Amino acid sequence: MRGRTRSLRKTGLRSRVRSRVAPANWSAPRSGRRVRLEPEESGDLLTVSAPDGKVELVIRLTDEGPTVQLQAAALELFAPRDITLECGGRFRVRAREGIAIETAGPMQQRVAGALEVEVGGRSQLQARAVSVEATLGNVDVRANDDVALEGERILLNR
Repeated sequence: MRGRTRSLRKTGLRSRVRSRVAPANWSAPRSGRRVRLEPEESGDLLTVSAPDGKVELVIRLTDEGPTVQLQAAALELFAPRDITLECGGRFRVRAREGIAIETAGPMQQRVAGALEVEVGGRSQLQARAVSVEATLGNVDVRANDDVALEGERILLNR
C-alpha cells in the first residue's frame, strides 16, 4: 500500500482514492451500508451503519457471549412453530403507542411472585364467566365512590 500511496501522491489522486477505498476492517455491501469489525478490550465489535452513517446494528462478541443492539424502522419475527424468549434477568417491553396481544387459542400467565397491575385510565375485564378466588387470605374490594353489584341474583355466603 505504501508504494501505491506514493504513486498516488505524485499524480494528485490520493484524496480521491482514499475516500473511495474502505479501510481493511470495513466492508461496503451493495445496499450502501458499511460493515466494520474491530477488536475491543472485552472482545470484538461488529457494526453495521446506514449510508447516512447512522448505526443500525451492533454486535459485541465477548467471552460471556454476544450482545446485540438493533435500531430498525420495524422488527418482524415469523416462525411456522414456536418462538421462545428466555432471559436470566428482567424482560422489559416499552411501547409509546400501545401493545396488542392476540391469540386464536388459550392464554396463560404464571407468576411465582406478586402481580401488580397499574392502569392510568379505565380497566375492564370482559368474559363469558369470571372467577376470582383467594386460596389463602382475603379478597379486598375498595372504591373511592360506590361499589355496584348487578346480577340476576346476588348470592352471599352460598
